[in-house]
Order: sequence, then structure tokens, then C-alpha cells
Amino acid sequence: MLTMLLCIAVIGSAVPALAATTEVNITKYASDETTILDETTVSYQWMGTNLTVQGDGATEYFHQGPIFDGDPWDLAETLNLKSKGIVRGTDVKDLCDLVGGMSPGDEIGIIASDGFNKRFGYENVYDPKSSQGPMVVCWYKDGEHVPDYEGGMQLVFFADDHIFGNWDMHECMAPEYRYNYSSEYPSANGLSIRYISDIAIYSNETAETAWSLELVGAINETMSKATFEKGVACHDGFSYIDSEGRTWTGVPLWYLMARVDDTDTHGSGSFNDTLAGEGYDVIITACDGYSKTFSSADLAGNDSYIVACYLNGSDLPELTGSGKPLAPLKLVGPCLSSGQMIGNIAEIVLDVGTAPVKADLTLIGNGTKTYALDEVRAMPAYTGVADSRNRQVW
Repeated sequence: MLTMLLCIAVIGSAVPALAATTEVNITKYASDETTILDETTVSYQWMGTNLTVQGDGATEYFHQGPIFDGDPWDLAETLNLKSKGIVRGTDVKDLCDLVGGMSPGDEIGIIASDGFNKRFGYENVYDPKSSQGPMVVCWYKDGEHVPDYEGGMQLVFFADDHIFGNWDMHECMAPEYRYNYSSEYPSANGLSIRYISDIAIYSNETAETAWSLELVGAINETMSKATFEKGVACHDGFSYIDSEGRTWTGVPLWYLMARVDDTDTHGSGSFNDTLAGEGYDVIITACDGYSKTFSSADLAGNDSYIVACYLNGSDLPELTGSGKPLAPLKLVGPCLSSGQMIGNIAEIVLDVGTAPVKADLTLIGNGTKTYALDEVRAMPAYTGVADSRNRQVW
């Protein structure tokens, strides 16, 4: 009997419980559903501060679950109502607008951290009927924010009567966007996705010529075209006018170095001046393997070394006038020789080694004691069995 109980406990503990999400990634794709047109990540704190908050902090909202006996659509909305609690959050429409928004005919995917996802149409997001109401990513419930809000962030439809019923789903959504329990019973509750981690816009826009820049240093980053261009816009662009009167616009090279010179990736003070002063090589490599090497000491805080993505306000042309590869990026600046102005850039490497793992354990009680990682590893190890009933940019 004891052996059986232990086996049950071990099997139960093998399935990790999902944790509430605290930020959401929003990505807009081209019509090929692969090319990224724009993307951003925002925390629930940022949403609450910068976007209109949905919910008055007093109204309880419901979704209707499946009806097994009688009319499965239950027009009266009296059966199997699932409380979502007193919730507050952010309109999905406002989140979509952060990456260029949607157009009629586009679809949106709401994706949970475990991969579960549902798609919805443009009208459900931008022009919902009152019986559906706004689609809201909720990060507050019954007095608690995520991560204390178990199941958050969660999708809730703010219907005008506070109940999003099965018949509401029928009237407001095309069949492909509805949810059926066991493929037979309509359930509006099945659309209340929990643990939201991603929002994907699948647009009808034509795919642009996409590229990415590999940044390699203490940490690594693959920077998309959209992220690079957003950085240029954020800093109002740094420009260099060459001897022919052409204007090259981009960001200083040291801004990119700051993304990977240590684990502090952005914000004030993210560039590691101490490390740059000690000196390391920065190797810039083109798509054909050609490279140039620079000293970190020369680049530190120097806005004259510009990695440009625009020429006279447009994307760099694929080729120079002499037929050499140029796009997507070129290093330019008044202090560079023509031979140092490398184009067709694919990779920037900082020869700084890998960022060290920092892992300390601090115990606070009547006193305070901090243990280094090696000290923790040297401690005796103990093994326990979980009770399966309580699993729960720039």
C-alpha cells in the first residue's frame, strides 16, 4: 500500500504546475506567418501605468461553460456560469496597437505559456459586439495582481451584462473561432485562456526583406530588423553625412555593444565602461566572412562609429554603385577610413568571454547569511516527495 501511494505521489509530481505570467510578448507577422514585422514585450506593471485599465475593481465577470442537459446554447444564460472574479486588465486592442495594430481580415492568436492557443478575428478585437465586449488580458483578480493571481494573466470578455454566454459566442464569432467542449458542447468558458504569454498578429501585409543581426559577447542576442529599427527611432537616429552628401542613419556601435557586454542589457548604465577600458576586441563580420577588428577603448561612448540601416531615409540598397553587397547594415563615421566602413554586416562579436554565473543564496531571519554557489553545492542534499493533491527592448 505504501509503495502504491509513493508511486502515485511521484507520478503526480512529475507534471510541473504552471506559474502565473507577468509579461506578454506581442509579435506582428507578415502574411507568411513567419516574417516578423514588429514585436515588443511589456510587463503587467507597464500596462497598468501606460494603457487604459479595463474593469472598475467592483464588477464580477462570468463565462458560460458547457450545458450537457437541455439547450446547449442556453439563451437565458442561467446555467453553468464560471466566475472570473472581480478582474481588471488591458484591452487586447491596445496591446496590438503597440506593434502596428490589425487590419480587417487579419487574425490574432492568444497563446498560453504551455502552448495552448486560440485565434480570433479582427472584429472580435477592434469592433466587438456589446454582448461580447472588449477582449481583456487580466492581470488583477479579487484584490491580487499576478503572480499572486493564480491562472493569470487570463483572457476575459467584458460583456455588457458581465456574462459572456454560449449564445453570445455563437452570435459574435465565426465558427472557426468558437470553442466546443469534447467537440460537441459549446463553451464560452473555453475561450478564457489562462497563463497568457504571447499575442501574435497574423496580418495580410506582404513580407518585407527580413534580416537579423547576431550580437555575441558575454551573452548572445539575435536582433531582428524590427528591433534594430525601433532602437533607431527611440534615439531619434544618429546620422553621418559622407563626402558625397549622402546621409547614413543608425545607432552608435557602442549602443549595440551594451546589449551583450554583460548581463545588464539596456537602460542607463548598461554599457560596461570598466570592461571597455580594460580593452577587448570588437570584430564586425560581413555576410561573406570579411571582417574588421576595432578596440573597445576607441568605441566606448563614441557616437562617431555608427551602424547605419538607412541611406537618405530608406533601407540600404542591396548593392553599392560598384556592385558590392551593402544591405542590411554598414559601419560609417567621420573617423573611419573607407576600408573600415564595412557593409553587409551580419555579426558583431565582443571578445569578452562568457558572463559568469552569479548565484548567491541569502537567508534572512534574526541574522543574515549569504552563501556563494560553491557553498550551496557543498551542502548536504535531501530529497522529498511532493503531495500531488497540492500541485498547483531598447
